[in-house]
Order: sequence, then C-alpha cells, then structure tokens
Amino acid sequence: MSELRRVVAFAFRRKGKEAMPRNEFKYLLSLDLNWYPPQQAAQLAERAVQAGLLTQEGEELRLAFDTGQVELPMGFRGSEAALREPLDAAQRTEADPLLQERAQAWRAMAKGLLAEDAALLLAARERGRDVRAEAQRLLEQRMRPGHSP
Repeated sequence: MSELRRVVAFAFRRKGKEAMPRNEFKYLLSLDLNWYPPQQAAQLAERAVQAGLLTQEGEELRLAFDTGQVELPMGFRGSEAALREPLDAAQRTEADPLLQERAQAWRAMAKGLLAEDAALLLAARERGRDVRAEAQRLLEQRMRPGHSP
C-alpha cells in the first residue's frame, strides 16, 4: 500500500471528515502533526489530487477512497516517501474504483476502439483531474518507432 494513501487516510480519519479545506489539510500535516514543513504539506495535497486519492472542489479536498480499507500500523507517522512515490495509472485506478468502471463505459461507447490507458485518462479528466502530463507521456510513448498499437 502506498505511503501517500496512508498519510491521506490518517489525516481524514483524524479529522473524522470526508472533506476539508486545502489549508486545513495542510495545517494538519504541518502544524498539528508536525510531519511536514508547510510547503511539503501543500505538495502532498497536490500529489494526492494527482494520484486520485482526493478530488478538489474549489478549495475543498474530498476523499476519493474508503479510508476504512487502509491499514495504519500503530504509531504511524508520515514520511517523505509519500512525496517521492511515482504516480501512475495503476495507482489512480486503485485509489478510485469508480475510475475503472467509468473507463470501461468510455471504451464501450467507443465500441472497443479506445485503448484502456486512453479510456482511463478520459475518465480521470471527466472527474476533474489534470491529465495533460500523463497524456503527453502516453502520446510520446505511442509515437516511438517500433511501438505497436
């Protein structure tokens, strides 16, 4: 299980909320828990949104997964590993089970002509995520000589 997922689960369980303002999340991680400096806490919030663990509605961050499914060891403390984890489509799908379902719906609408990874990007974009960097990587990968569709 990802460190980022554990940190987010811990923070929201601690507050007993499904959503909280971005600043409250940042202050919880930096001032209340003293796990990260404020700038890193802000980066962690952004990474959690990019990973699909949180959705952003204005300045409010909302959980996109069930924190009850996350095991937190006794004495858990967030670490910098949460800021260094690679974010990939598999993590996003794990973090948001509805994403896979929505991607399948996109593929069905395209009658199977849409690649799975492209469908995941469409579903993520539909949920409000910025997928430009990942779409660019996917496009560059597909444009390489020798790549087969």
